[in-house]
Amino acid sequence: ATFDGSNWSIPDDSSNSNTGTSSGMNATNLVQSNLNILSPYSRYALDFDAASSDYIDLGSSNFGITATTAFSISAWINSTISGTKDILSKREAGGGYTGFTFRLNQSSSKAGKVKIILHGTGGGQATATTNTDLDPNIWYNVILTSDGTGTGSGLKIYINGVDDTTGQSGTVTDISNSINTMIGSSAGLGSFFSGKISNP
Repeated sequence: ATFDGSNWSIPDDSSNSNTGTSSGMNATNLVQSNLNILSPYSRYALDFDAASSDYIDLGSSNFGITATTAFSISAWINSTISGTKDILSKREAGGGYTGFTFRLNQSSSKAGKVKIILHGTGGGQATATTNTDLDPNIWYNVILTSDGTGTGSGLKIYINGVDDTTGQSGTVTDISNSINTMIGSSAGLGSFFSGKISNP
C-alpha cells in the first residue's frame, strides 16, 4: 500500500489491475498488528474509523463473486463494539439490495456474528451466519466459501480455521450489479467497519 498525502492506494496482486483507493483515511490509518506473521508477509493493517466513514473503493469488478460461481473470501479482522459493519460488500443501496454483503451483525456486548448475504436480482436472499459472537479487540481469521449453487446451504464461514456456520437458508440465481465493491462499507449505505482489517 502507498499513501500519496491524500489517499491510500492498495495494489491488486493479481494481473487484473483492481487497485483500491481509500476514502476518509490518512497516514495514521496504517497500523502495526500483533499478528504472528511469517516472512515475507507484513504485520501492517488498516485501521477503519466508522466515525470518519473510512473505506476502500475497489471499483466495479465483482472479482468473480457470483451466485453460480464457487468463490472464497479471507480476511483478518479486529473489530470494536459498534453496530452492524461491513467487511466486504457490493450491493445496491435500494430495491432488493442486489449484490453481496460479508459483514459483522450488530451485538449489544460483543463485536458481532459474521454473516454473508447474497441478495438476488429479483428479491430473495441466500444467507449464512456463525454460531460464534466475536469478542471485540481480538484478531480473528474469517473465511467465507461458496460452492456456486446460489444456496444458503452452499455457504460456509470459518473462524480461525474452524467451520462455524449456522442459519443457512434461501436460494438466488443472480446477484450482479454495477455498484463498486467496498472494503469496510457498502456503497451508499454506510455500515462502516470500526476496527482493523488485514490480509497478511
